[in-house]
Amino acid sequence: MLAQTELARATRGEDFKRLVRAAAALVGIYDDSALADAIGRQRQTVSHWWMGAQPKPDALADLAETTGLDFDEMFRYVYRGGPVPRLAQPGSPADQALQAGLRQGLPPPPDVDPEQPGTSPPPRPGGTS
Repeated sequence: MLAQTELARATRGEDFKRLVRAAAALVGIYDDSALADAIGRQRQTVSHWWMGAQPKPDALADLAETTGLDFDEMFRYVYRGGPVPRLAQPGSPADQALQAGLRQGLPPPPDVDPEQPGTSPPPRPGGTS
């Protein structure tokens, strides 16, 4: 049976893993090995974080830069027990990927001709204005 502190650490690690993996996926990083390569760390180091080990501040900064998460929010979350960081900061790589993904596959707005971006469709015959 795990002691309360060990259980809390493991739970925190799982929460951190979900957050970082979600943010990484938004920028096209889908596995721990690719994430480790992107931030210049070993795969084993990343695995330790998922078990509750705290990344060093420089590693946390690399994670934030790579995934688009806010470093200050991540620092408060990891070192001070603060709230979970927002997944995508406005204008961050993660936000841009999220917005592109949300737009992907959506039909164009009704007043836009998909063949001519920025133009309105021709009036319908017999339609009312």
